[in-house]
Amino acid sequence: MSTPLTLNSVSRNLDPNEAKGPLAILAKNAFASTDLRYPINLGTNNFEGLHYVTFYVNVQEKSSYNIQERTNIGPTANQNRANDAAAGVGQIASGNQIISDSTMGQLFAEGTAGGVFGAAIGGGAGALAAELGGPIAGVGAAIAGGAIGGLIGSTIVSSIDLSRKTKRLKSTISMYMPDTINQQIIHEYGEISMTEALGMVGAIGQGAAAVGSSIEGYISSTLGSGAKADLKGAGAGSLAELAGTLAEKSGAFGGGIKEALLFSAGLAQNPQVEILYQKTGHREFMFDFKMSARSEAEAAAIRKIIKEFKFHSAPELLKGSSGRFFIPPAEFDIKFFYNGKENTNIHKISSCVLVGIDVNYAAAGQWTTFADGMPVDISMQLRFKELELMHKGRIEEGY
Repeated sequence: MSTPLTLNSVSRNLDPNEAKGPLAILAKNAFASTDLRYPINLGTNNFEGLHYVTFYVNVQEKSSYNIQERTNIGPTANQNRANDAAAGVGQIASGNQIISDSTMGQLFAEGTAGGVFGAAIGGGAGALAAELGGPIAGVGAAIAGGAIGGLIGSTIVSSIDLSRKTKRLKSTISMYMPDTINQQIIHEYGEISMTEALGMVGAIGQGAAAVGSSIEGYISSTLGSGAKADLKGAGAGSLAELAGTLAEKSGAFGGGIKEALLFSAGLAQNPQVEILYQKTGHREFMFDFKMSARSEAEAAAIRKIIKEFKFHSAPELLKGSSGRFFIPPAEFDIKFFYNGKENTNIHKISSCVLVGIDVNYAAAGQWTTFADGMPVDISMQLRFKELELMHKGRIEEGY
């Protein structure tokens, strides 16, 4: 196993039963931490030959928790998008801009502003208003006409802002370099049958060509060219395919008539399958850590690290919303370090979300604890999914 990262003391809020003894100084605001690290007592001042991984927490801007913010540092995903205008979803909409009164008036006057989307919204709103009847019906008719509907559609589209709504905590979580660091990259390809895609057009075109070729072969052989045409081959097969396709389309025959006709000719249809690129999935990363407390302070650090990951992976209820809305979980930036500097020999990771946490409090294969009930061996598996879709340009940058 790689040499573990070691730390200074943990500066993190403790649970009430932890706020005693040598760790009492750590009983502070729950979100005013500086660093959480494991292990905590090796290599404090010596980074030579030391490998470790650091997790930077980016909490949502709307979070109601009191935090210490790291200034002038945004999530990696936002930095990348700012430097890569052609990359993706952040460019779909202009982003959270309020339409001015003059623009609003112009859109209203044009009536059809917002296109099909606006008209659809207007029509739906108008139908609803018309059902209410009375004075509202007139308003509904105006909306259905598309004037206000166009405005609504344009306003909605222009208000979409897909940039990350986060700010970075001043605290970090650093862990020793685990023995296993998995990166999963998935590119999706789909099978497309050109026979099915071309349908009747393909059957007619390819069938006519095959029949013509067989007739030409037959004529050539009759003229003594030596080539023997086989009308039971391609020509008969194409005719069977054409007949079967027409029979299926007519509705007079059930499914499988084409296959039956081809089988009668001693043939089977070639689906002419092509493999075509469809999309690239978001990369996933998996980290496996094993932790065993060697002191009361290290036990507290382990508990806090597990709680920190669990806490920031969970959503937050928006205050005053009667439980109707969630504030999304935090996001993470992950960096690998060697000798106190970022290790450029390992791929970089863009901003991620923590999609899974598995904690096993009996990692030794049986339930064993210290005298105070602290489990002896704990394993923690973290599964992250990257927010950006990777492309050649980003990979060229080291991702």
